[in-house]
Amino acid sequence: MMPRPQTAVAVGLPPRSVFAGADICLVANLPVDPAKADRRPFFDNDVWDFTCVLGLPRHQPVRVQIVNFGQITNPVQRQMTKEYLLGLLVPDHPLVRVLPGAYRVPRVISTVHQRIFHIKRWFDWLAERGIHDLSEVTQETCDAYLQWCHHTWNRKNGQTVKETKPDYRRQAVATLQELADYGELFAAGGYRKGFRPWGSRSSQQVSGYRNTRGNSTQPVRQEVLQPMLAACFYIIEHLAEPILALRESERRRAAEWEARFSTSDEPRQWAPLMSGIIWDYIRRGEPLPATSDEQVRARLKQGWDESDPLLRVSVKRLGYEAGIRYPHVTRIMNEHRDALRDAAKLLGVEHPTARNAALVPRADGKGEAPWTLPISGHSQTDWVIERVRSACLTVVAALTGMRMSELVEIPTDFRLPSQTVAGGLTRHRIRSKRIKGVKHGGEWDEWVVIEEVHQALELMSRLLDDPEEETHLIGEHNLNYGWRAHFLRQWVNSEDGQRLGLDSIPDGQVNLRMLRRTLALEMAHRPGGLLAAKVALKHVSVATTEGYAARPGGQQSIFMTEVGKEEQNRNLELTLQAFRDYQQGILPAGPGARDLAEFFASVDGQLSELAKKAPTVKRGDREVTSLLAKRAKTLHLGVANYCWFIDPAKALCLKIAGAPVTKDSKPMAGMCDSARCPQATHHPCHRPVWAESAESSKVFIASIPRGNKAERQRLEAELARAERVVSEIDAAHGPADQEGDGDGPADQ
Repeated sequence: MMPRPQTAVAVGLPPRSVFAGADICLVANLPVDPAKADRRPFFDNDVWDFTCVLGLPRHQPVRVQIVNFGQITNPVQRQMTKEYLLGLLVPDHPLVRVLPGAYRVPRVISTVHQRIFHIKRWFDWLAERGIHDLSEVTQETCDAYLQWCHHTWNRKNGQTVKETKPDYRRQAVATLQELADYGELFAAGGYRKGFRPWGSRSSQQVSGYRNTRGNSTQPVRQEVLQPMLAACFYIIEHLAEPILALRESERRRAAEWEARFSTSDEPRQWAPLMSGIIWDYIRRGEPLPATSDEQVRARLKQGWDESDPLLRVSVKRLGYEAGIRYPHVTRIMNEHRDALRDAAKLLGVEHPTARNAALVPRADGKGEAPWTLPISGHSQTDWVIERVRSACLTVVAALTGMRMSELVEIPTDFRLPSQTVAGGLTRHRIRSKRIKGVKHGGEWDEWVVIEEVHQALELMSRLLDDPEEETHLIGEHNLNYGWRAHFLRQWVNSEDGQRLGLDSIPDGQVNLRMLRRTLALEMAHRPGGLLAAKVALKHVSVATTEGYAARPGGQQSIFMTEVGKEEQNRNLELTLQAFRDYQQGILPAGPGARDLAEFFASVDGQLSELAKKAPTVKRGDREVTSLLAKRAKTLHLGVANYCWFIDPAKALCLKIAGAPVTKDSKPMAGMCDSARCPQATHHPCHRPVWAESAESSKVFIASIPRGNKAERQRLEAELARAERVVSEIDAAHGPADQEGDGDGPADQ
């Protein structure tokens, strides 16, 4: 009897895949750089190198763009993984679009890189338990794996390290389920027919992951943000120009050294050169150049004496100045030790760069100080340049809310034509790409920014090493904002930063997401305001708000949605506070006070009815806020009033402006006259504004000449209005600065 021929699966090899020989980029419709076409990945390759693809996000690390299947040793599982991941990239493929559980939107390359991590962990976990075929997997197996995924493990001793986050477990569950959803693509392997881990339950339900309402990112603490922004503006305003001048002088010095380098590298010809440079230092009376602190520590570890005069001398720099291209430090030190020691004792030792630095104003206003102390050389000059770049990035990120992916996409030709608007203000416009949530390659978009942001970007373009060759303000994969924020804080808190009068930056995390979150909160909790540290509030609120509202439908609209949520939360809190005041007998003032009081009375009545129906139930703020929510949506904050914009037809601002009244009409804060508008109310928090207005009017009236009757009459009318509003607030609430004697509303 003849033996039956073995199949490919029987000898450990899978049958031929339906995707065999496929060009991954061609199938996935990914554009390829012609200069890197030889790297383009094919299905049968064990490494898919996507670095040849055009339009990849610049913030994405190179390691994410290379998918290595060689780490999966089982040939069947390796091919199955390729089929699954290719299915994620090509949802429109004829074999993929018929799968009921497949994605309908192409996954990005970073998702593919993430999935292969979870697949390998799944296969390795199964192999450790003697399971080499997914058809043997049961629901109990999946439950055991999920339980194992609740912790990270030390591979050496098998001990738990820490508990994983729900999102990590959600990704692990999603990977197991997607292997079932794409199972029809597999030429071999896969779960048994009809089996899907956890059935129809979603990965979120299985892992315990919950979508949090609102943004969970915490804002930067004000005690951290304010000194950091102040330091950044100080660096940009006072230190940037001296630092750029230093870089140019260092480049000229390097070019001069290059021109003087000896054509011979023979060590025996170094003696006259070194003797000459030592004599030049003695003749000029100039201290010898000091080496870096790192080199000093290295010499001490090698056994140098702490009292050795040559411990801090940079012999290599002396060699460069003498014209030696490759100076051998040990040989020079041995041959010229006596001369170097005598010169060091006579002249002293000092860092060579930025000696006699120019004076700049101190940040605290207490006179002037050199912009820097002498620094050791080329490497620290680069650090100083990066300090300026970090300051610029902080200003741009804090005052625009741009994401990391948008910052690194800012091109060198970021400028768009500026526009002059009413009041002589200039609207600066820049361009960059939006990456998140758009098609491969990103989409160009524009941001309207304030002048300080535009200046910071202009400075970043000057910081480029080769502006003609570089295409973006930030080098590829070179943002590293966490590193930048750390070293910026370290410098500000150092002796050098304190010498310049900068306020110390307390400990506290700072990253780009937190800066974006902070800006959103600042926009929401001020009447049309934005982050205003060392920037005029009017400029920030107008320009940046228009920047984020300029083009709906993109990342800007997402950002404004977040701002809108914060505004609604703020409005609800203010409405609740006004209602609590009403309950304590503190009534609103202003033309709209009666209408608001009637509304609060109806709410109070509804609460009383609820209390009668369930007298044993303790009432909290939840019932109150639900009754106040609709009115809170109509609240708009003015500088000196609350505007309850219920009926646009009654809005005085629209009537004054002659604007058409529609269902989408919004109040016009610039035309507001809250003393006459029937939808405006005044509360204790507004009294100081009206009182200050009255005092200012009195001062101006006293300074007007007798002949200018028209101006006097206008100011007297404003004074009468301000005093009337103050008296109305006092009548309803009591004066803001009055202590109370136990009989007034403030004491009830």
